[in-house]
Amino acid sequence: MVYRRPLLLLPFLLFVAAVADGAPLSKLSCPSCPTLLQEFNLEARGGIRVEKDLLSLELLFDKHAKELDDLRVILRKAADEAQNEEVQQLMDAIRLASARKNEVARWIETLHPHVS
Repeated sequence: MVYRRPLLLLPFLLFVAAVADGAPLSKLSCPSCPTLLQEFNLEARGGIRVEKDLLSLELLFDKHAKELDDLRVILRKAADEAQNEEVQQLMDAIRLASARKNEVARWIETLHPHVS
């Protein structure tokens, strides 16, 4: 049996997870090389090569937003069917997709502040 009231906390939990995952990495420090560039968070974490142009970033944002919406639909179906383990896995996937989407949104804002 699935209690629906705890599901009302999902948006808040997703927000907290996105904020925690979006925390910047510590700055690289090297006294002999002060011009050392810091990579974007996703590049540093996963080795993902991300293009810096606006169109690529918008397509990446749209991809993650669609993935997030699809996962939310699946989560609702799984919650109705009381599949607790699958619900937990989907919640983890939603947190990851949300964090990726928010990271791309930050890139767009940083690299192209005049767009938003």
